[in-house]
Amino acid sequence: MYPVILSNKDKNFNREELKRYKKRSKYIQQDFFSFCKEVLNAEEYEILTSKEISIENDFFNTEWAKDRRDRRSPLEFLRYLIINKVYEDFNKRYFNEIYDSGLEFVGTEGKNILETNNNITNYPDFRSRKDCLIEFIQIEKGYWIKKEKVLYFRHNKIKHLKELSKTHKIFLVISLIEEIEYQILEITPDTEIYYEPNIKKFNGKWGYKIYFEPNFRPYYDIETYKEKQIKIPVKILKEEEEQWKKF
Repeated sequence: MYPVILSNKDKNFNREELKRYKKRSKYIQQDFFSFCKEVLNAEEYEILTSKEISIENDFFNTEWAKDRRDRRSPLEFLRYLIINKVYEDFNKRYFNEIYDSGLEFVGTEGKNILETNNNITNYPDFRSRKDCLIEFIQIEKGYWIKKEKVLYFRHNKIKHLKELSKTHKIFLVISLIEEIEYQILEITPDTEIYYEPNIKKFNGKWGYKIYFEPNFRPYYDIETYKEKQIKIPVKILKEEEEQWKKF
């Protein structure tokens, strides 16, 4: 769908690394590592790109990090967080440029991923110009979520968002990396949530789930869209406007 400009790094990729690199570049609509240089600090970029790196940081001793690492090594966990940060930066750019949503980062994690902080909350990461709160959920492959029609949340995350919806407009944006698609769900006080004592994807930790009807939309090429070279069916445009005008 989108052109992928291979960076010099592709010379050092094995087959699996090259596959991931191409997928991520297509998703963010440009060379993945070039975009990473734009949005990450030097330490984060080094962690993401170095073949061998030793990390010693109090971050891994925080309750937040210990709870979410699951079976991943510190390096695997950090790279997961950094890549999610890159995806969120792309989505912020995408929805601001195409829908003029005025999204701003308000997450309690802070701008530095390695910042030691035990006070991280379940508060959404982004706020729109209309003061709506938005949480992005990145999923590498969308097959199972489309098939099972269910979203899982660690611990009290969705319970907190539901409570927050009594005083704020709350939206989830489910973003599928491989399919390059997204769907918007609104969380309200009436949203039905279900306790799940053992969630496999969270290494057996407890949490909650919600059911939803998949209705994913394709991401458009930002530059082509802005130049009005894409003809989007009127029906789809109206449906999208119904979603995003709430922001």
